[in-house]
Amino acid sequence: MGIISSIVHELYNFINVDKKITRNAARVHPSLKIIILGLTNVLISQFLSSLDLIVLVIALSSITIGIHGLNRAFFQPFFFLLLFSLMSSGALMLVRIDEFMAVLHDFSIDDLFNNNIVGFLVNFNIRVLTMLWVTRAFLFSTPMVDFLHGLRSIKAPSIIVNLIAMTYRYIFVLAEEFLAVSIAKELRAPAPRSMKERFDELSVIYASTFNRALRRSMTVQTAISLRGTIEQFATRSSRINAAKSIIFVFGATSLIVFLVSMI
Repeated sequence: MGIISSIVHELYNFINVDKKITRNAARVHPSLKIIILGLTNVLISQFLSSLDLIVLVIALSSITIGIHGLNRAFFQPFFFLLLFSLMSSGALMLVRIDEFMAVLHDFSIDDLFNNNIVGFLVNFNIRVLTMLWVTRAFLFSTPMVDFLHGLRSIKAPSIIVNLIAMTYRYIFVLAEEFLAVSIAKELRAPAPRSMKERFDELSVIYASTFNRALRRSMTVQTAISLRGTIEQFATRSSRINAAKSIIFVFGATSLIVFLVSMI
């Protein structure tokens, strides 16, 4: 995850709307932007249907507008489209839904206790965990962590933003807890064991991770302010921030649902 965060950070520094780095972005020729973005779209189109692409574009556009506002978002849309396209396509290449459906095709109860499927489960869990790490890298690491924690400056819908941010974090933390513990248990488990014993042990592990994941996700409360919600809503700037945050939440929610649907 650190490597991915470093790559994202370098991309962020290369093409950024910050005044100190805008001149670097201006040197990128528009034709080059179109070519790179077109190649990226061709890449992800190999893994997505046309409907998926529409949902992805809507989600990315909403996130861009939510972060930078309408004017600045359209001034610099290339960076965000490229960044999210690359991260999304990288995540989707790790986990393909048809892999899972191919194994589940003609699935029977007898296969549930067949040790031959253990290898698939471990392999699939590792793939899903890797995808979650990739997803969490651009949602909760540099630079996206600055954007999420930057929501604390949005006073108007702070309660809503706080709950949604906590929900996002809880989902990923919970998934990480589940998959990491289950993979570790599988790799350290003595052989041979029946499939039923494995599932019984994993169910106990999963039940014990809820509270731990919830405690970890609650730490995001300290990063987002809940003060001045009603008072700040009357000002024009806070109404603009409220609209931006709502659009951002819509785009982020669409992106999360889209990625989860690919599992």
